[in-house]
This record gives sequence, C-alpha cells and structure tokens, in this order.
Amino acid sequence: MAALITNINNSDNKFTSEVSQEKKDILLIRGLESIIENESLNFADWTREFELMKKEEGMPNASGSLIVSGYPLIPYHPIGIIIDPKSTEIQHACITDSSSGGDINGNLVANGENLTLQELQFKIENGEQLSSYNEVNMVLRLFNVLGLFITLKENLNLAQPHMKKFYLQIFIVQKMLQDKFGLSLPIFKYDSNGNMTPLVVEKEQIRRLVRQIYFSDDEDLGERIAKILEITIR
Repeated sequence: MAALITNINNSDNKFTSEVSQEKKDILLIRGLESIIENESLNFADWTREFELMKKEEGMPNASGSLIVSGYPLIPYHPIGIIIDPKSTEIQHACITDSSSGGDINGNLVANGENLTLQELQFKIENGEQLSSYNEVNMVLRLFNVLGLFITLKENLNLAQPHMKKFYLQIFIVQKMLQDKFGLSLPIFKYDSNGNMTPLVVEKEQIRRLVRQIYFSDDEDLGERIAKILEITIR
C-alpha cells in the first residue's frame, strides 16, 4: 500500500503551523461532501469535481475560502482540498459569504466587495472576518490542488463509531484519487487555532480502526473500506 502521508514538495506552497511576524502563510481550501452516506460509500461529488478539473477549461465558479495561518475559520465542510493561491485563477473574493452562483449562461454571480487575496488577507488579519468563513470563487484545475485536509479537534474521540468513519474517510478519498486520477495528495489536519499541519498516522492505526468498524459497527462497510485501503482485517 502506498504511504498514507507525504509532504508537499513545493516549498513555496508548504503551509506550516509556524506564523512569521513579517508574512503569514495563506492557502485556499474547498470543502467537499462526506463520502460516507447512510452506511455506504459515495464518491459521486468528489469524482464529478475532479473530472471537471481535468478539463482544459477547469471547473469555474468553485467556491472556497482563504485561510491565514493562526486565524481560524470554520470550513464549509470539514473535509476537502487544499488549493494553491498562486497558480489558481481567482474570479471573486469576499470577506463574507457572497451567496455566489451561476446565471443561466454559467457566468459567476456573487455579492459583496470583490477583493484581491492580499486585501482579503489584510482584512482577516485585522479582525474584519465576522462570519465563520470568507468566500473565494475560482476556476479550479488539477494542478491547483496541493493536498487534502480534514478538520480535527484536539479532543478527537475515535472510540465513537461515527468519529471513526469521519476520520477514515479522508484516507479513503486519498486512495480513491490515487487509483482513479493518479494523484498522490498529502493529507493535512486543520485545527481550531487555524493551523494546517501534516497528518501523520501509522498504517497499523488505520488498520485497527477499520477492524473495529468491521467487527463492532458495520461489517459490510468495514469490508468495503478495507478493500479500498488494501488492508487485511481478518
């Protein structure tokens, strides 16, 4: 099985928990739907978006948020993709939810003041982000995606069945994207302090969680997860 965790190779885009006094790291994120639905695995939303990102024109009007290291926000979904702000085509950026959408011709419609990412970063650092998240609209292409993220609290309790499934899904997504699209995306955890750091997990811990689902919670789901992750559970 391929390593579960790797580092972002491009040091210019590496996002660490260290906050420089002169310049803070920024990244874009886009939350995506959970893949575990009614005790089954559903990759439809993830697959659809990555298929669109493969096209030359990319996926326009994609909504996400700018994150600044040390300034926490609540992602629209607790799992998703990390996006390079330098290489991504930005359509609109707003300090609040811009209620964005597409018109009948597919053109972006978004409310609120349209800012540059630098202006948005300045507002975040000066405490002007009053809602739980800001909104950035962009045209997404595969080469813009740097990695995957999962929002984790410090007191994560993996003894609870629903938390096991929540935690494991980011590894399942990673493996699916590797198998279907040939992508090797590292996984990061986004914490309550607004920091994005590599999620380092031993393969044996993943195997143990999958076995617990199989033997205690849901045998069918545990077996499907084990097959995707190429883990032996018996």
